[in-house]
Amino acid sequence: MKKYLFATLTFFGLMANSARSQTIDTLLDVGGYRLHFHIIKGRGMPILFEGGSGTDVTVWGSFLKPIADITNATLITYDRPSFGKSD
Repeated sequence: MKKYLFATLTFFGLMANSARSQTIDTLLDVGGYRLHFHIIKGRGMPILFEGGSGTDVTVWGSFLKPIADITNATLITYDRPSFGKSD
């Protein structure tokens, strides 16, 4: 029983840090192309999410915030050229 209580308190404790995350949407010039990056700032090693099959950053929309809340890591997604908000 103590293990479940500890796990529950730890989970809610990790979620309490969610107010510190900051979201940045920016266009960066990469070799003549402007790529749209969506960044949730955090600490430590950043995690890059790369979409395939012509998807843009919206495919990660429902996943990013919970992952940022739990890991407190910097999360980065981007639109490939000619998709989403990228040129």
